[in-house]
Amino acid sequence: MPIGPDGLAALGAALLEHATTAAQEESERAGAALGTDLVRELFALRGRPQAETFRAVNESLRALVKLEHPDSAAGGFAAAIVNLLELSARTGNCQSLGLRMAEHRQLSDFGEVSLLLSYQPNLREALQVIVQYIHLFNNALAIFIEEAGKAVIIREEIITDAPMPSRQATELAVGVMYRFCAAQVGVGANWHPISVNFTHDAPADLTIHKRLFGCKLEFGSEFNGIVCHAADLDIPNPLANQAMARHARQYLDTLLVETQQSLMTDVRKAIYLLLPMGRATIEQIARTLGMNVRTLQRHLEESGATFSE
Repeated sequence: MPIGPDGLAALGAALLEHATTAAQEESERAGAALGTDLVRELFALRGRPQAETFRAVNESLRALVKLEHPDSAAGGFAAAIVNLLELSARTGNCQSLGLRMAEHRQLSDFGEVSLLLSYQPNLREALQVIVQYIHLFNNALAIFIEEAGKAVIIREEIITDAPMPSRQATELAVGVMYRFCAAQVGVGANWHPISVNFTHDAPADLTIHKRLFGCKLEFGSEFNGIVCHAADLDIPNPLANQAMARHARQYLDTLLVETQQSLMTDVRKAIYLLLPMGRATIEQIARTLGMNVRTLQRHLEESGATFSE
């Protein structure tokens, strides 16, 4: 990594001070502190067993959802991590930091969701699982799957309460998604999507990008994500197991209750992704969230909100 624990601690302290003056909500400050502490701990765990990294992330997320005002806390948590990635990349003069981190990610990094993912019949179903349970492992990431004829667009956007540079977090998210898709379709490094797209400009050195993706790279694009063949999503998974998937889903549904995830956060993410395409209708948002319109309306009413186009 391009910056050591001591330098990271100083950056984290500066970031937390900024968060305190910019947002007075105690929950947001607490979330920012958790995010900073998590990144510092991950630096300390470099070279240690994967299980220790998973434990650190899992404990931080569980602590996060127990804070008051979980939406504000999650915003502070996400902003801390996104900012620290950007600061670390600049300090270490490493524009490919996010992708370097993605190269070492494994299925287990999806946390408890990884068990359900491994038993899905194909990539199409696995992607829907990620969309449905994403807040169990990444509350700042919004994903939208769009089919366009024989192609599929897997859009990913980093969403924080306040706009901020997120090049490293975006490339980390897209890199992790690429590695997951390649492994899920069963062809590993030989899988080549149509293109990998980023809204930001190309870095001076594309070595890591070409090594990881091995396909057409489009910078300055209208979206962040991956374009692949629709047929790739239906390649059977030889490890699929309907019974095990059912048990895994039942367990994850208990976690959804425990986290009390705000539906408003999910709706805001969906609107953020769909609005530029003119598709932020209640029907499309309900479909994106894996529910019908009536169910979405009922949940919104229970939260004291309504949907108007």
